[in-house]
This record gives sequence, C-alpha cells and structure tokens, in this order.
Amino acid sequence: MLLSNVGSFYLDDTEWQARQAGVNYRPVLDAALKRDRRALHTLFRLTADNAFHGAGADSHSCALWTLMAQWGDRDFAKALTAEPARIRQAVITFLDYAAAE
Repeated sequence: MLLSNVGSFYLDDTEWQARQAGVNYRPVLDAALKRDRRALHTLFRLTADNAFHGAGADSHSCALWTLMAQWGDRDFAKALTAEPARIRQAVITFLDYAAAE
C-alpha cells in the first residue's frame, strides 16, 4: 500500500498546503514512490519553499522518510545531491525531524 493511500486524514493538511503552492500532492507522492525523479524533485522543492507547517509538515516529513526508504539511501542521496544547497538543507531538516519522532 502506498503512503498516500493510508487514509485521507493522514494527508489532508499536507494536500491543502501543497495545493496552495500549486501542487496536487497525492499524485506527485505516488509518482515519487514509483521512483519518478521529477516528482521527487517537486516534493524536494516544496520542502524548501516552506509550503508545509504544523500537521502538514509532520506528514510531509514522514513522506520524505518513506521515500528515502523506497528509493534506497544511495539513489535518494544521488537525487538530493543534484538539488541546490537550500533544497538539500530543507530536506535534511525535515528528515531529521522525522527521525526524532
């Protein structure tokens, strides 16, 4: 089961906040879970653009953690390394938050 199918309550805030930034979160998340690089980049960019806060940020940090597990450390790191420093730092901050939970 994909993370985005665990129940609408889980991603409601995240979806709404992403929509405010012009992104339909569930399809992008599903694509990223299927190893679509463009979708992963979109989620990375949203992270750095401060699109998420509160419950939306909590869910998004868990989504990033799940994506890291799905992609594997090497491939996830390779994709993240291709991003600008501000995006890399934002994603690392969200992953640190998810790891502390």
